Amino acid sequence: MTVTSFSRHRNPWEIVTAELFPRLVDKARENWALENNIFNLGCRGYVGKPGGERENYLTWVRDLANGEYKLPWDENVKIRDGWKYYPDGVQLGPLPK
Repeated sequence: MTVTSFSRHRNPWEIVTAELFPRLVDKARENWALENNIFNLGCRGYVGKPGGERENYLTWVRDLANGEYKLPWDENVKIRDGWKYYPDGVQLGPLPK
């Protein structure tokens, strides 16, 4: 994977590279779901058009609408949001209502 990055403190034409290992990526998804878009989609819901399409051939959309959307590694996720950091980080108490 190669990414072109931009920063005020770096050369804008700098090439940043990373080597990714599928097994470690899967482990990262279990350990830190806070910035995992596929996880956040299922947890934070979705937005649809009022009066829009009633049926969708994508099963995950149906599962999401029925509250049954789960990722294969969902049971193993340790950090689901940034409110409490694992294992002994910041603990801020309940969310304000």
